[in-house]
Amino acid sequence: MTALINAIRSILFNLAFFLIMFIGCLCMLPMCLLPTPGPVRAVLGGTIHVVMFAARWIMGLRWEVRGADKLPPPGVPIILMSKHASNMDPYITWQARRDVTALAKKELFRIPIIGLVFKKIDVIKVDRAAGTAHRGLDQAADDIIKAGLALIVYPEATRVLPGKRRTLKAGGWHLQAHRDIPVYPIAFNTGCHWTRGFWHKPGRVILEVGDPFPKDLPKAEFMALVEKTVVQRSDEIMKECGADLPDFDRQPIK
Repeated sequence: MTALINAIRSILFNLAFFLIMFIGCLCMLPMCLLPTPGPVRAVLGGTIHVVMFAARWIMGLRWEVRGADKLPPPGVPIILMSKHASNMDPYITWQARRDVTALAKKELFRIPIIGLVFKKIDVIKVDRAAGTAHRGLDQAADDIIKAGLALIVYPEATRVLPGKRRTLKAGGWHLQAHRDIPVYPIAFNTGCHWTRGFWHKPGRVILEVGDPFPKDLPKAEFMALVEKTVVQRSDEIMKECGADLPDFDRQPIK
């Protein structure tokens, strides 16, 4: 019976989610013609608020943000090294710091409306296929510093299912090493609830902000800290909600 109820809730929520996002994108389109990103961000924030409302009351997803007081106020540029297991991750991150932007593969910039919105809110284009993802990061870092934004960096580069592993990317280390932007780890248990597939599960979704990384860390030490405070800590939070996950040795670094 529980599975049937969750299935019905998942269907209703997914329908609501895509409708909300479609309407939100249509509303953001004319805002992209204005000279500043403020109106686009205002509409985006409203869209996220409605999505989170639907997640709570349709899907039964409650959320908790831990350690948000560790983050500096908006206007101070930072890097958020974040676990990525779900489409819900950026929506929850918005609750902790509402001036966020992110890295995105270049293909997403070709999607009508979405590409315009990404450009307006300073999302950084990454060309994965060409193997040149690190190129242009210096300029991107300068833009983040100038605008005082919080940049979300997903070291796993894509959504990763609970209990799975991917090689970690070192773009966050490059940004900190070359521009000395403060780095904060973000751990999640979202993959246990808002899954990568169509079927979701109600429960308590947790975002946890860790202590800022020490400055001037060598690459190996930086990536080991990412593994510990982002990946392994996310595993620990997922186990809090009953996930049965295997233990892993240190992750490879790329």
